[in-house]
Amino acid sequence: MTRLYLATNNGDISGGEVMLFAIARAAREEGWEVSVIAPRTPDEVCRRADAEGYDVVRLAADSRLAYMAQLARWAARHRDAWIWCNGLVPSFALIGHRRRITHLHQVPTGANRIFAAALRAAGRISFAPSHWAAAHVPGTRALPNWTPALPAVSSRELSEGDAVHLGFIGRLSTLKGVGTLARSIALLQEDGLDIRLHLAGDWGHIDPAQRETVQKALAVLPEHDLIRHGRIPPEQLHREVDLLVLPSQCGEVFGLTAAEAMSAGVPLVVSDDGALPELLGPEHPWIARAGDAQNLAAVLRSALRTLREDPERARRIIDAAHTRWRRLYSPEAGRARVAEVLGCIRRGEDPVPPAQEGRP
Repeated sequence: MTRLYLATNNGDISGGEVMLFAIARAAREEGWEVSVIAPRTPDEVCRRADAEGYDVVRLAADSRLAYMAQLARWAARHRDAWIWCNGLVPSFALIGHRRRITHLHQVPTGANRIFAAALRAAGRISFAPSHWAAAHVPGTRALPNWTPALPAVSSRELSEGDAVHLGFIGRLSTLKGVGTLARSIALLQEDGLDIRLHLAGDWGHIDPAQRETVQKALAVLPEHDLIRHGRIPPEQLHREVDLLVLPSQCGEVFGLTAAEAMSAGVPLVVSDDGALPELLGPEHPWIARAGDAQNLAAVLRSALRTLREDPERARRIIDAAHTRWRRLYSPEAGRARVAEVLGCIRRGEDPVPPAQEGRP
C-alpha cells in the first residue's frame, strides 16, 4: 500500500487545514496509507490527526521558520516519499523534493509572490482551490475545494412585517465585509425593515486596530438587533437565519462557508469577490458588488422580496445552488478529483486533476 504524507501549512486549523483533512480522508478511501506532518506547537492539527486515526509526524518547531527547517530536514531523509504540501510554507520548504504536490490555498501577495515564482521555476505542478485562484497564480491548475453535506434546512415563510434574520459566518474583519454588511443593514432599517443580524465567528488573527474598525462599523446597528454567537458550527447558524450573507472583499479563493450553505439549502447572498461568483454559478441572482453597501442593500432587498412574494422562485434558486454543490463541491465530487490526482501518481504520470466544470 502506498503512503502519502500531507504537510500542513499551520499548526492551528483554518480553511486550508480543513481541506487537508478532507484530502486525507479521500486518500484513505482510495487505499492510501496517510500520514500528517505538522509542528508540535501549536498542536491543533496534530490533535485532530490523532483523533481521526492518522499516523502523525510531529516536528519540534514553534515558529514558521523552525517548521520549514525541520520539514526540509525530515524530507531529506525521505527522498522517495510523496508529500502533498498543503500551503505555501511546506511547498517552499520542500522546493527541491522531487515527489512534491504543491497545493496553495491563498493567492500569494507581497513577498510571498517571490516564493510562488520560485516554485514555478522548480517545475512542479501546483494546484489552487478554484479556477479564479488558478488564473491569478501562474503555473497552477484548479483543484476545487469541497465540503461535507450539512443538514438541510427548511426556509421559513416570510410575511410582510416579520422580523428578518440575516446571518454572517467567518472572521469578524473588514476583509470579510462585516463593515459593509452593517452599513447595508442600517440602510434597510432606515427604510423601515425590521432586521436582526446574527454574527457567527471570532477575531482569529485580526489585529487590535482592525477590531476597533469593525466594532465601530457594527455600532451603527442597535445592540438589540445584533446577535453575537461567537464560534459555532455552521449548521447551528443555518437554523437561526432566513438568509446568509457573505460580503467578502478580500479575494476569496473559494468560499467554504458559501458551499456549506449551498449544501444545506440556505438562501445565499454573496459579493462578487474572488471565486464566490464562480462558486454559485452565472445564474445565481443575488450577487452584490464587493465593498459597496448601497449595492448590497439593493441585492438584499431583492432577495428578501423574492423570499416573501415569490417563494416558488426562491425555491428554484436554492435548489439550483444545492444541485451545483452536489455536482461540483460535494464529498463525492472532491473524492473523484483527488482519486484522479492519486491515480496519476500511481501510474507515474504528472498529478493533474480531471477537466472541471465551474470555470468563471
